[in-house]
Amino acid sequence: MMRGGPADLVPAAPDIRPTEVPRAVAPGDTLTGISRTANAPVGGTIANNAQIQNPDLIRPPEVVLVPTSDPATINTRTQVATAEAADRRAAVFDRTPTARMLSEDRAAVTEARTNARDAWTTVETGVAGEIRQAGETARFPVDETTRPTVEAIRARVPESPTFQERVTSANQTVDREWRETRATGAQLQELTDAARQRDADLASLKRSAIDPALTPQEQRIARDDAVAARALSDEAWGGVRDAAQRELTLSGGAEPFADRTAAPTLDAIRATNPNDPRFQQAVTEAADGSEAAWRADTTTSTELSALATQASDADQELTALQTEITNPDPSAPTRSPIATLSALNAAEQNADGARQNLETELTSGLLDLGEGEAYPEETTVERYDLLTQELPENPTVERAVADAREGAVETWRAQGVTRDTLGVVVSEYEQARDAQAALDAARASADPADAARIPELEAAAARELGEADAEAERQIQGAHDAVEPEMAVTAGVTRAATMQTLGLQDETFQAGVDEGLTAVVIDPRVEAVRDAYGAGGPNAAVDAAAELERATSPDLGVPPEIARRVVDGSLPTIQSMGRDLGDRISWTQGGPGGDNQSIQSSPARREVFSNIALATDRASLAVTGGPQTTRSVAQAMVDGARGGAFANGGDYRELAALAMEDGAGAGLQVAMAGVLHERGDADGATNVVEGVAEGFERLRETATERLDEFRQVADPLVTVRQDFNDLMTPEQADAATERYLQEHPEFVAGFDAAYEALAEAGADIQRAAFTANDPALAPLAGIEGVRDLRDARNGAVNDPGVASVVNESPEARSEAVHRTLVAEARAIADPNAIVNPGSSSTPRAASPRRRFSRSWERRSRIRRGSSANTAPAASRQSRR
Repeated sequence: MMRGGPADLVPAAPDIRPTEVPRAVAPGDTLTGISRTANAPVGGTIANNAQIQNPDLIRPPEVVLVPTSDPATINTRTQVATAEAADRRAAVFDRTPTARMLSEDRAAVTEARTNARDAWTTVETGVAGEIRQAGETARFPVDETTRPTVEAIRARVPESPTFQERVTSANQTVDREWRETRATGAQLQELTDAARQRDADLASLKRSAIDPALTPQEQRIARDDAVAARALSDEAWGGVRDAAQRELTLSGGAEPFADRTAAPTLDAIRATNPNDPRFQQAVTEAADGSEAAWRADTTTSTELSALATQASDADQELTALQTEITNPDPSAPTRSPIATLSALNAAEQNADGARQNLETELTSGLLDLGEGEAYPEETTVERYDLLTQELPENPTVERAVADAREGAVETWRAQGVTRDTLGVVVSEYEQARDAQAALDAARASADPADAARIPELEAAAARELGEADAEAERQIQGAHDAVEPEMAVTAGVTRAATMQTLGLQDETFQAGVDEGLTAVVIDPRVEAVRDAYGAGGPNAAVDAAAELERATSPDLGVPPEIARRVVDGSLPTIQSMGRDLGDRISWTQGGPGGDNQSIQSSPARREVFSNIALATDRASLAVTGGPQTTRSVAQAMVDGARGGAFANGGDYRELAALAMEDGAGAGLQVAMAGVLHERGDADGATNVVEGVAEGFERLRETATERLDEFRQVADPLVTVRQDFNDLMTPEQADAATERYLQEHPEFVAGFDAAYEALAEAGADIQRAAFTANDPALAPLAGIEGVRDLRDARNGAVNDPGVASVVNESPEARSEAVHRTLVAEARAIADPNAIVNPGSSSTPRAASPRRRFSRSWERRSRIRRGSSANTAPAASRQSRR
């Protein structure tokens, strides 16, 4: 900036000191009293106001400076001082046009104004955040209960009018938010006043409708207007009800027995207009609505009390009947033995059912109370006792309460969160930590006696840590083995995650649990793959690849993070399988030395490559390290293959296409092309790229074929339904359609099979498009055939028939949602990552409003797109 410009004209900052707050003196104030009220040191207040000779003789309109050490006050005053300085700088430009014209950088004017605006925005945003946070725990009415917070914030910088305006603006912003998500006291009263006015309008029209002073026509008009006024009145009171229900539902939260939690809020709302019957009715309706919402999610005390009363009454009825049987009243009418036995059985069943219902509800509520907590059998005792102490006192209810507690504890024990499960692991690691601390102290000590104990302490620390690791592994193994094989991985992973979430958060504990998970879940699967290959024989690679596919299968509960670790651990075996695939001689029909076969006649090669690609695709979905694993597999496959294998004929081109047909996507193939390109194997990279393009063509053909097949299967039902619609009402047509389906089970079987094939084709297209989207293909720039690959992909996903298949496939929508969520999770973990899970050519998932329905008619009306008949693609192999 030029000499003499605005920078030299900025006046000195006013005296806004972050650690001193000015306060206007009120009648009767003293410096000592002001200090005590502000919780400030008296000596500091006196020192700050040296101009006041007698601390006890101060009067309005004097202003005193009160020292503060409150971090929030200091921070706010600092921000305001910064904002006001920015304001002054911007104001200088406005007051001195000459200076503005002399400015070498005309953008300085805009920059100064922007800085001032941003500084005040920071102040206002911070204030709004504080008010919003205060409101999170505030009871109704939130606008009243947070007023002290607002006044305390105002008092931080009382000398700044602009700050006071910003506080008002922030308060209004938060108030608008509350009016949308809950209800403020002022809002509820405004709605109530408006509803009362509607009632008054309605009453006036009713009077007019019978007013003898009016003509019949005027009375009729008044009656017609009264009908509309009643609707407006009901609508207005509905607004009161909805606002009250929002507040009640929010105050109750998602915890069990929310109605009890919300009871003070309900009382506070009723107290705002205690003598208005219509208002009380609206609040009652709001309470009923909240109760229904709570019951849908958890247990309420009202529901629990009703169940307890039913159990108690059923038990009393049974007892009375048993007494009648054992001690009959001679004067009472006698019943036949059959009638008596029937009544007794009914009473016993009623009592057992009522008690079981109560126990189930108690158990559910208790499990909800302890959800996400360590040692819930201890942490929920007080809350559970408080909730059950108001239930009827009788043996039936007491037994249900005790049995529910016992059942919940057993569930928590199975989850591994009780003191005798999680607590044992934590205790073992605490002992290991203490042993390590003793060892560290001895090593740091200068005492020779401590030095002499180091070997003993080292052994003890190693022993304690080993025992802790063994206990963690034992519990994970127990959870893994306690369920069916298809749930074993999920159970082991869940137990390890529970330990890491609720247990110690130090590195030793977390690493020990992870090692236990590795030993139980990862290592056995890696070893199974290695052993299958190590068994040798002509099917070694086939067996190993199949084992790798099983070890990563979602059908067996293997999540992507575990699949990634299994694939990473199996990389040496994958490299060996890659070497076998590159060795054409090992795949000849006659064994070593025989004649070569084409890849089309070698289903074993297809099976190996497709299974490796399937496992890699699953591993690629891991949020952490997924893409790196895909690249590692690609490198292992390329490293394993013998020189020139990727350039020899169409072997790998065909394998790349076949894997896509088998539902493996294109992730591994694209990564292999990139590795080959980096290593200078242009022909090999081109072959793989051409194979992916061919895969898209085949997927397109398959999708259109599946669509045509489905239409052919569905046509009889479409025709029948159209006939029904022409002759019957919709309800009759539905009933006739159901009868038709019941009478033609062969049609139902064919319809289901055709639809499942259609849905699978849609998922394959979706997966391939995501794994070969524009970001994935970017590293392949310069490889011959990439443009053709993009064209093939775009042609496939933009084909109207393919779009119909994708939009009708639940699996395709699930695929899109899953991969999008993974991409977003990676972006959160790495803000520098580019979030682009798809591309402009990736099929869009169906709108949430277009939900999949399994109704026959719904699935029969897939909109018709292009469906040119094409040659059949290669048959789809089993995914094992």
